[in-house]
Formats: sequence, C-alpha cells, structure tokens
Amino acid sequence: MRLISTWLFCWFCGNIFAQKPVFIGLDYLIGKSINHTEKFKPTLTGLTNTINLSVGKQSDTIKNWQKRWKLPDFGAGFIYQSNTSKQYFGTTYAFYGFTTLPIIPREKWRISHQIGYGVAYATKHFDEQKNPENNVIGSAWNVYLDLRFFAEINVHKHLTLNVGAGFNHFSNGGVHKPNLGLNTPVAQMGLKYRFAPVVWQKIKKDTLPKPERRHEYFFRFGTGIGQIRGYGTAQYPIYAASIGYGFYTSVANKVMGGIIMEHDARLRDFNLVKGEDTTHVVSKPFTCALFVADEMMIGRFALHYEAGLYLRHPSFKVNPIYLKAGPTFYLPPIHAKKSDVKAFLGTYVKTYWGTAQMMEFCMGMTFN
Repeated sequence: MRLISTWLFCWFCGNIFAQKPVFIGLDYLIGKSINHTEKFKPTLTGLTNTINLSVGKQSDTIKNWQKRWKLPDFGAGFIYQSNTSKQYFGTTYAFYGFTTLPIIPREKWRISHQIGYGVAYATKHFDEQKNPENNVIGSAWNVYLDLRFFAEINVHKHLTLNVGAGFNHFSNGGVHKPNLGLNTPVAQMGLKYRFAPVVWQKIKKDTLPKPERRHEYFFRFGTGIGQIRGYGTAQYPIYAASIGYGFYTSVANKVMGGIIMEHDARLRDFNLVKGEDTTHVVSKPFTCALFVADEMMIGRFALHYEAGLYLRHPSFKVNPIYLKAGPTFYLPPIHAKKSDVKAFLGTYVKTYWGTAQMMEFCMGMTFN
C-alpha cells in the first residue's frame, strides 16, 4: 500500500518540472497538536515547530483546467517537524506533493489554499516497552496530509511573502494500531522565490468551454488493512465496492454520489468489552453507506473528497459519518462507439473525524 502511494507521489513530482516557470519556497510553521478524542493518552506540552522546503512551478494558460483553477502552482515539498510532546512523538520527516489553488488572484497579491499529500517518517511511535503511552502513532511510516490557506504578497517581481494558517495530519491509516493520528493546526510565514515573474490573468468562468459530457457512471473496488485493537493483534483485510453517478459542473470539477458496500473481516471477530467482561460477538462482516464526493480535476489527477453516511454498521460503535480524501489518477480514455471508458487508480485515507480507519487503495472505471 505504501509503495503504491509512493509511486503515485514520485510520478506526480516527476511531471511537475517538465516546464518553467519554477520556484523555491521556505516556510516556518508553528502550532500545537490537539487532543481530538477522549482516548488520546499523551499529555500535550510545548509547541510544534516546522521547517518546510518546497519547489514547484506555476501552470500555464494552455489547458482549460488550468484556467478553471486560476493558474495553480504544483510542486513537491520536504517537512522537518519537531512535534508537540517530543518525548512521545519525536520528530517527523515528510515528503509530499502539493497543489496551490488561487482563491482571489491579483497582480500584486493573491489568497490561495494548498493541499498536500505524501509519506512521513516518525522517529517515535508506539512501543510496548519504550513508548506505551503513545496511542496516537502506531508505526514509523505514515501518510501525511496538509491543508493551508495563505496570502502571497509580492515584495519583488521574483519574491513573495507568504502569511497564513493551516492544518496537518499524519497516521498510518489504521494498518498498525494504536493509531489515533496526530492533528496539528499551524500558523505559517515564509518566502517564495520565482525564477520567472508570476503570471497573472483575469479569467472569467463564462469564457471557459462547457464539458463535452455532463453525465458519468462509475464502479470502484478498494482494499485496505485494519486491526481490531492494538499492538500485537491480528490484521484483517477490508474490501470495498461502490457504484455511483457523477456530474461535471465544469471542465475541471465533478460531483458524485453513490452507494458503497464493505466486507470488513474485523466485524466477525470483534470483541465488545464491558468492564472486565469480554463477550465474543459473531456478526455479518458487511457495512453499507451512501456517499457524496467532489473531485477537482488537475490534468489526469484529481483531488478526491468524500463523505458517507452508514446505513448499516454492526457491532462497532462508530460515528455514522465517515470522511475520505486522497488523489485519483485517470488513465487515458478508451474510446468506445457511444462513450468514453476511463480506468482510474486512487489511494485514500478513510477517517472518522480525525481518527483513521484504513488506508485504501482502489481501482475502477467510468463510462458515459
């Protein structure tokens, strides 16, 4: 699973620097991790200090999706993060790919939001002997998610000042428990040097072409790995299948909805604990949920955001709503007589309000 995520990340980064203009950035971020669940054991002390080095390029005005997202930036970054409560969480190193989408672009300043996704290495994680209180990070290797909003102010035609705020999360997606995940709100300040001046162009939505096709149907199969409890317990496969309908709101955005069925082998062997008494429960290992999603199309990549509501989830006392996010990669279409058929690959993190259930790898097809 981690190798697949890394391959998608490297493929993405390799395509970033095929053209100019390129930029380099250096940011300092400061914040403090939050206790997002009553199960959180470590005492949080001190601040999180982060150094972020990034390289990337601004997209051009050739493709319609670039115009729709107001000429976004793409790049790759490296994070050095000295965590809150360093005695439990140590230091995190992360490599990630990112997209910066302007919200309000102007010639001398712009307000943007940035989305990052990658892999992280934690120097300290749960250890039954050395770090038993850390029920937040269950393994050294983790998935890294990053969301920021910031203002970029021109101080020179090649240099900008970045000021903003954001949020980062890393966890292993429930592959190794305990794994509540570490969530950190941060404030950001930094500089970005562009080797060519930023391209500014006022683009009106009504000047963009309409989507060639508005309607789309899809099916998707996914798999992941999860544990029932924690360190030393068995790992179980999780399988998911979904069907749904998609509607293109523009040439670069698609809203989706559908139904998803999961086969979660943990449900069959899950133990309900009441005090010191443990009762073995045999349950049908199936769940069912309705979901809605949005995909921001960035070339062959898409940023996928999904929320689902369970119709059936036996045995587990979970939040009835789940969240899922990650990148999707669409392969070139297969042109049929009456429709275009496209295969896709995706890797998503599925969570219950900040606590990961699993890291999911999926594949599927769309058709008109």
